[in-house]
Amino acid sequence: MRARFYTDWIERLFLLFILCQPFLDLLTSLAIRYSYPMFTIGILARTAFLLLALFYLFFAPKNRPTRFTKVLLLALTAILAVQITENASLKPVFSFPAEISYTLKILYFPLSLFAYRQLFLSDDTLAGTAEKYIAVSIALTGFIMILAGMSGSAYPSYEGGKAGHTGWFYAGNEIAALLAIGFPVVLLFALNRGFAWWPAVLAVLYSLFALGTKVGLGAIIITLSAGILSTGLILLRSREKRKAIVPLCVLIFLLVGSALYTPHAPVVQNVKIHMEWLGMDKQTQMEVETKVSQAQVDNLVYSGREKYLKNQANLLHQAPLNQKLFGMGYAGNYTEEPKLVEMDFHDLFFSLGLIGFSLYLALVGIACGWMVKSSIRWDSIKIQTIMKAVGVVLGFGIAYTAGHVLTAPGVSIYLAILLASFTKEAIPGRKESAP
Repeated sequence: MRARFYTDWIERLFLLFILCQPFLDLLTSLAIRYSYPMFTIGILARTAFLLLALFYLFFAPKNRPTRFTKVLLLALTAILAVQITENASLKPVFSFPAEISYTLKILYFPLSLFAYRQLFLSDDTLAGTAEKYIAVSIALTGFIMILAGMSGSAYPSYEGGKAGHTGWFYAGNEIAALLAIGFPVVLLFALNRGFAWWPAVLAVLYSLFALGTKVGLGAIIITLSAGILSTGLILLRSREKRKAIVPLCVLIFLLVGSALYTPHAPVVQNVKIHMEWLGMDKQTQMEVETKVSQAQVDNLVYSGREKYLKNQANLLHQAPLNQKLFGMGYAGNYTEEPKLVEMDFHDLFFSLGLIGFSLYLALVGIACGWMVKSSIRWDSIKIQTIMKAVGVVLGFGIAYTAGHVLTAPGVSIYLAILLASFTKEAIPGRKESAP
């Protein structure tokens, strides 16, 4: 009974922790900007959550993960321990705090994913609660962005004259990623719950534009299009068609309005500035046959990440066999300033090596299998399934192209919860709890 009592409290904390995310991000930003401490409130809170997740996964009295999952998690942890030990003597520059910090960030997503899966297995109604808390958390982030923008105290997203702001938050890429992952959930609640949630949709829409990132613009187009598709399916299948007509018209209006505003949005200004830096604007305006090089296009799309990718690939090629198998750790074998590629799957491969990365992909593959198994059943293809799947696809897509998802605890927790929420839907006999 005592063990169950502790487990119940941990489960409640897991849910409340979702609502804490915007405030942790805000406090972390202010701490970094004004005092530069080694351990911020966000780091301490998320480390404590990680420890609770470990306890819940391996020592909770029921709903423990399968033996295969436990073996994969333990094997990944062991490889990271071996990697840190060996890299201490192999890397030209070795920073123990940086290596430990990055290791915890790597473990954060799989541990969160399976911890929330066990939570939803213990009570499948909790998945609906978690989804609602995600929507509230994302909405709060959006409203904070609006307050910062209106007050004129927002921090710029970029240096060098580019447009956009991050509100009072710190990392524009991370805020863009978490808003992109959570936007489909906010839109889902607006479609299901009606008028009260539409201001939240507008707040997130504003924030994604205000950041001035390509991720934000892509999330707007994909999410609104998915919402139109979902509502259209309801319109075709539902007998009460009037309930779907108004939301469909609102979504079309938002998509058209976004398209009309886009030429004036910060992201377009930033793309033009980037093109000027690369000299692409002059090349496209010249009448003579001057072709834009592939390297220039890659730099525009990936914002310089392709250079760091090439550098990390060269470092891995020169690395000894041990590092090829178990990874080069944080930022590879750097000799001066550490620099990640900022494309999560690539960074994870260089950091974990062939064996560690394979284990990581196996864990992610298991979770994606839940979503696919749930989504391919025709009776579960509802607006809830579609919009949550959009959030997951956006999360992994951003992780592959722009990064700051799988290795950013403040972002990966949203992706982990969404992916874990498909567990109950993939189990025959369990009823889906619509928000």
